[in-house]
Amino acid sequence: MDIRKIRYFLRLCETLNFSQTAAGLGLSQPALTKAVKRLEEEVGGVLIRREGKHTHLTHLGRLMREQFVAVDAAASRAELTAKRLVHGDMPQIQVAVMCTIGPGRAQAFLKAFRKANPKVEMVLREAARDRIGPMLTSGFVDCALVGAPIPDEPHLKYTPLYTEPMVVACAKDHPFSKKTTVTMEEVFHEPYLDRLECEFRDTFIAEGQRAGIDIHFAARSEREDWIQSLAQSGLGVSLIPEESVILDGLTTRQVIEPEINREVSLVAPYGREDTPLLRKFLTAARQFDWEAAASR
Repeated sequence: MDIRKIRYFLRLCETLNFSQTAAGLGLSQPALTKAVKRLEEEVGGVLIRREGKHTHLTHLGRLMREQFVAVDAAASRAELTAKRLVHGDMPQIQVAVMCTIGPGRAQAFLKAFRKANPKVEMVLREAARDRIGPMLTSGFVDCALVGAPIPDEPHLKYTPLYTEPMVVACAKDHPFSKKTTVTMEEVFHEPYLDRLECEFRDTFIAEGQRAGIDIHFAARSEREDWIQSLAQSGLGVSLIPEESVILDGLTTRQVIEPEINREVSLVAPYGREDTPLLRKFLTAARQFDWEAAASR
């Protein structure tokens, strides 16, 4: 399908007025009518029906509109990627950020990079761990900030940035709040709030099984803010990265026996550093004082 005809149709959906839409597109009304007619021939049915002065989308038209919006968005991303990589005329860095990573140190780095490169736009895209690999290899993003290696993607180059401990989060009045440290076995015996995007989730469950403890899951969620809110309310406890805490009043304690840490890295496909702007971004990340950023 011709993306231009799809975009003509989407504009027409906004007004349901052929003459108004044609004028806005710089087309004649017959040209717009012909483009829509050809699109209807390609999909095999009527998309828009004119009945006197009343123009409306058919059932097929409404369904196809949803699909065409996605097609248009994908085409726009492809066009943007081509302009950035081939012509270099759009100084923009696209970064996927693993959804479990807090903004603390990263925001300090991004601020410093932006100050040194004021014309560069940074686009940050939150993503679950299993989506980051395809986003990188397809070129949809230039690099990614991750808290664990990406599975089944061997052609990625990792730049370690800093180490972050995992802590147990609980309510202010929870017995853990009276302790300075909490053992992993003690965590196993509490109602647990399961972070479905946690990098250590499988390890945590396996350790509980190895210890012969039947972990009681009070709730599960992909949403970090929901898990923290539930912990704050006293529904249960959860292991979270120390710098991912976003709620005031949430109590956290260091976990021992064993301690659990994660390494936060910036990752990009091998060969991607051929792009000058990304090379500058990765070099700046390597030279940035991430440990000093932790105390800001």
